[in-house]
Amino acid sequence: SDLMGLWHLNGNGNDSRGRENQGIETGTIEYSACLWGTTCFDYGSGNEYYIVDNSNSDFNFTSDFSVSAWVNVDVEGGYIFAKDSAAGGDRGYYLATGVGYYRFFASDAGTNLVHYTVSHEVDDGLWQHIIGVYDSSVPEMRMYVDGSRAYGTQIGTVTSSIHNSNAVTYIGRTTSGAQYNGK
Repeated sequence: SDLMGLWHLNGNGNDSRGRENQGIETGTIEYSACLWGTTCFDYGSGNEYYIVDNSNSDFNFTSDFSVSAWVNVDVEGGYIFAKDSAAGGDRGYYLATGVGYYRFFASDAGTNLVHYTVSHEVDDGLWQHIIGVYDSSVPEMRMYVDGSRAYGTQIGTVTSSIHNSNAVTYIGRTTSGAQYNGK
């Protein structure tokens, strides 16, 4: 029920919520015109992203949470927001794109993969608002695209809690290096 981070990425990686979860710029950061007359981070040259200073525990979710983002995808495939490491059984959660889909993933034990995938045209040149929800009380995972529930396919079983990953929190990639490409 509390907003843990809000990054507009319009010239910097500052946490606009004021929780000190600043995004640390990595690579050559480029900005372009975006929504509402602002500028935004334009991912695309292949090695630019933000590492979120998560020295506190704001992103160590173990039960209900959601992740949302405004995206304008240039090339399908890549991680939008991730606190996940495939190495060493430290899987966490992520929001990503793929060829013709959006995906929300969470791990219950650090190794088990539970994800919800929604088929959707993602590289249509339009801004889209996507939300991934982990609801342990039901239990279920679900997604919303542009304000409407987007029904898809869930792989795995949602449990009452997720793994508290020690992975670094990224905006625009994951520890494996799978870059997001778009705004």
